[in-house]
Amino acid sequence: FNIKLWDEMDQTIDHMLATADDSDRKWALNLRGNRFHQQHMREEAIKYYERAIALDAKFAPALVNRALLLADKGDYADAVPSRSW
Repeated sequence: FNIKLWDEMDQTIDHMLATADDSDRKWALNLRGNRFHQQHMREEAIKYYERAIALDAKFAPALVNRALLLADKGDYADAVPSRSW
């Protein structure tokens, strides 16, 4: 576990969020959600996954990550929403 590497990752994500277009920003939002998840900050993680999904409703990484966190909380109805693809 190297704090410097985590700090560098956070700085990279910050840069991506500030400069990327929407197609890349969704990836940065998903990564930020993963970082919050790693820090056991589930509600914050879910917010970032939802922001990524708002940019692309079919963005599978964020959809899966959000669903896993919601299911872990016991919120099964929202974990697997009905969608028409």
